[in-house]
Amino acid sequence: MITMEQESGTNYFIDEMVKESMFFLREKILTGFLLPGDRLPSTRVLADDVNLARNTVVNAYNQLLSEGFLDSTVGSGTIVSASLPEELTGTISSSEDTGILEMGASG
Repeated sequence: MITMEQESGTNYFIDEMVKESMFFLREKILTGFLLPGDRLPSTRVLADDVNLARNTVVNAYNQLLSEGFLDSTVGSGTIVSASLPEELTGTISSSEDTGILEMGASG
């Protein structure tokens, strides 16, 4: 099944399996299961391991690369980014307005 999402005013068609793969990897990074610098398997190996088409894994990796979760160097593989942007981890530096922390609080 293909769904359409809007991001930055541009429409992207993302296969549901790509989305599920992205969410799974993103969750593993954000929960600390995958740590900065951890090497991910090649797209070919991961696709074989989880019984997905390689293009599905390639597309998921590419999306996570564009979001800053992963770093990749040709010939060196793909790793979890050593410096995840604050907006990805939900952390706020002490110099920022702490009022943002209260967004989820009632009242």
